[in-house]
Amino acid sequence: MFLGFDISTSIVGISCIDKQGEIIFCEHCDLRKCNGLFEKIDVFRQFLNNIRFLQPVVREIWIEEPFVFFNSGGSSGKTMAILQRFNGMASVAIRDTFHMDPKSVG
Repeated sequence: MFLGFDISTSIVGISCIDKQGEIIFCEHCDLRKCNGLFEKIDVFRQFLNNIRFLQPVVREIWIEEPFVFFNSGGSSGKTMAILQRFNGMASVAIRDTFHMDPKSVG
């Protein structure tokens, strides 16, 4: 089974799929009401603890790489820096919970 994360500072999407591509689990962690990155990571860590039941079947963990390119009308450097910081914090939380290194995918 593969566990995939789409990490954002507002909502984190999580899906677990089997080798045939069938969705086993699909959920999200809503962080929009949290204040600051540390509260967000605390809420996300609690969410991870709630889905720890997936650990015995997960063989690989994938995390979508955060967007890093500027474009006019898009994210500012400050916004992108916050997303990168949270992505790192979330990656460590995922590693701590599932005891395996997540792989980044573009």
